[in-house]
Amino acid sequence: MPSSIDKISEELSTISISERKFDLRELKIKKCRQLSEMVVDSHQKLAKRLEAMNPESDISALAPLSTEINEEIVHVLNFLFGLSGDGAITREWYEDNFSVRELKMIVDEAARQSRMDWLPPFFDRLCQLGILASHR
Repeated sequence: MPSSIDKISEELSTISISERKFDLRELKIKKCRQLSEMVVDSHQKLAKRLEAMNPESDISALAPLSTEINEEIVHVLNFLFGLSGDGAITREWYEDNFSVRELKMIVDEAARQSRMDWLPPFFDRLCQLGILASHR
């Protein structure tokens, strides 16, 4: 089954990835604040790790960061979809079933729904770093 977005309303979209369907709802102000704090924390944590490496001289130095980047992405996706426990997305499932195009589709839809224009640029940089890190 190809990935798709069904816009149920301005506040709700259903996203299909592999055999799973996810509801993406517009975030209320409190959840937007929590998301922005989560994203800033992730960015700062990964930036500190990257500063300690020297990827300019050796791109393979990024390899250890790949798992951490994907964990951060999965953490944010679970938050956006309101998933936890057994229903949550795992890093392994994410790595096996998501493409960069699908991740961008979800991030763009979340940004549109909740008017968070700052969200796509963060994920664009994170995805680029993740792609580089995964090419060991």
